[in-house]
Amino acid sequence: MHKLIILFIFFPLALLAQSFHGFDVHIKPYYSDYMMTSETLPDPSWTVHLLLQVQFIETIPSEFINQRDTLSLYVNQLYRKSLYGALIFPSVTIDYHEKFPIYSFEYASSPKWKISEQWKDYARIRYSYVSMFNLGMNRYPSPTYFMQADELSYFFARGRGDDKLRLSIDVPDFLFYFRSDKELERDTIDSDLRRITTTVAEAPSLFIMYKPGFWHEQDTIADIPVDLLWERVDTEHSYANSDSCKLVYLPDDKKESVITGVERLRQVIPMITKTTALLGKSPNKIELIVSNMEQKRYELKYLFAFSRRSPAGKGLIPISPEGFKQTELVHEIMHLYMPKIVDHVLWLTPYERFLLSEALVEYIASYIDETTTSSKSFIEKEKRIEDKGYTSTLARKVSKLKQNITAEKAEESSNWLYYTYVPYQIHKTAIKCFGGDEKMVQKVVEFLKQCEDQKWEEKQLRPQLDKFKKELGVVL
Repeated sequence: MHKLIILFIFFPLALLAQSFHGFDVHIKPYYSDYMMTSETLPDPSWTVHLLLQVQFIETIPSEFINQRDTLSLYVNQLYRKSLYGALIFPSVTIDYHEKFPIYSFEYASSPKWKISEQWKDYARIRYSYVSMFNLGMNRYPSPTYFMQADELSYFFARGRGDDKLRLSIDVPDFLFYFRSDKELERDTIDSDLRRITTTVAEAPSLFIMYKPGFWHEQDTIADIPVDLLWERVDTEHSYANSDSCKLVYLPDDKKESVITGVERLRQVIPMITKTTALLGKSPNKIELIVSNMEQKRYELKYLFAFSRRSPAGKGLIPISPEGFKQTELVHEIMHLYMPKIVDHVLWLTPYERFLLSEALVEYIASYIDETTTSSKSFIEKEKRIEDKGYTSTLARKVSKLKQNITAEKAEESSNWLYYTYVPYQIHKTAIKCFGGDEKMVQKVVEFLKQCEDQKWEEKQLRPQLDKFKKELGVVL
């Protein structure tokens, strides 16, 4: 059985470096059965791993390099804090610097950038990386590789937010699906070559899916083109261990989950579009990637999903099959239609920021999910509150946390506050005041529209927000 690995071939990077001044990252994956025919690697910078992975070739202008920087500093930060993924290369090659092995994350060597007469105008680093969202997939070789923007903005040279960044991605269409939350520019000569030109602060998320591992469906729903990729791995008969691995795909006559998924989208998207019409932020396209991704934090398993909207209005949502069946899907689609609270709105308290950006989204998503399907989202929230013992006193304490985080102890976690407790309290208020959620949902949309129209100005919105929280019944 073929093992999945991604390898890279050098492009004439020096030529690109001459015409582009900034971080230049080159990616060129392809499928190979090399590991099935040889026990040795053709180059020590190649990486062997059961997971689909990517090797980066990073070209960095000399003025962006801090001479005091060491590679091990970043490797150890990345590994010890477990913030992102894992660098899994056996060695790294830096132009004008000798090769050095990394035998252990904890005891990586600490090479300095070489300063010599041979130093030219840039350095080049070649390394492989497995995203944190792939690390948990150790039951079988995953056909999915992706990394979030905050991972891609991790660079050895630690650029500033306004430094230019160009990704040159050479992904063969006949072997891979490629998705990103940023706009792609196709090369006029090589149709497989795509480029994303942006800044370090606006680094994109990247998604590479091995084609045989996915079903692909396209539809138009509520006048919005919808592109759906659904993983087709037979999870019961696929496995990976220290001795061997096996990847089995489901046949086409087993794709009822995809058919059901399309029907679910046809139910929820029109109502989301109608409910949020006043905001005028409907996406012009929605791309969904449904892939088996098991995430654990503090020994707690949670459903993986997030949404990104490009400046041009395209929405991108990766989500697990379990999350697709639940309110999680509606929540992430809702984000594509809702206003984003920009970072410069500093007058909001942490609780108010997450109330407006997450809790209200979850409330409307739960209402739409219950209205269009057989979901019992609010009943499930009520049961969770009772079972976990979430109280108003605990909610007030947790609302002081500056970050929306997941933790093992309820008093150290705010996730339950914004996705369970507050949405349910708003639902209770809606039942008490209006006999249902429809009018409350309308008031939420109208308030968010008001915030947008008044450009989130504190002087105008502060008294209105205080009044709105009372109307919702969520003053903590």
